[in-house]
Amino acid sequence: MKDITNILQSYRECVRHLWNANFLALLPTAQDRWNLRDQFDEVGSVLFSALVVDRLGVQAEACSAYMLRLNRRPPSQALPWLRVVPISDHGTPIMINRDATADSG
Repeated sequence: MKDITNILQSYRECVRHLWNANFLALLPTAQDRWNLRDQFDEVGSVLFSALVVDRLGVQAEACSAYMLRLNRRPPSQALPWLRVVPISDHGTPIMINRDATADSG
């Protein structure tokens, strides 16, 4: 199993900076904020493909079915080539949105 933590952290930093430095500033004047969010998701999918999938040599077809979806519904399966392994004896802490109808949290 290959440790791809650095690759995923690099992607995460890239999209975080892109949102904070560019898309966030567009929100106050956006005619349709949801459309802006959808556009950001599309950009994030392309970046994920370029910065993670291609770099790892994963077949694009194996990933295309798992791209971010505009309806924000997750795919029925996780990425088959990606496994999250806890690095602590106590597991990996996560934040769970307890309100199933909320879009954030």
